[in-house]
Amino acid sequence: MGPLSVPGPLVSADWLAERLGHPELVALDASVGPYRGAERRIPGARVFDLDGALSDQASPLPHTMPDPEALTRELRALGVGDRSAVVAYDGSWSEWGLSSGRPVVTG
Repeated sequence: MGPLSVPGPLVSADWLAERLGHPELVALDASVGPYRGAERRIPGARVFDLDGALSDQASPLPHTMPDPEALTRELRALGVGDRSAVVAYDGSWSEWGLSSGRPVVTG
């Protein structure tokens, strides 16, 4: 496989589906609450834990990003590298009235 080229800040579900398994692609499931769970996860996606390590636990506000060093450490642990194309999504896509199985993803 050659280098992964991302078409822009938003990608379609079709674009993502065609590239699942590419070594430079890292899909992150940023779902929270009832939308979190392996049964709802895109195959191969890693959990972007907004309630845990990827949130500033000292902040009184929910889902506040940690300091840059902690964020970098946690993203590296998820497999995000300098050449990674990162696609993050939220499992609540079905609440937006989109067709089943067609989540909106961002890159």
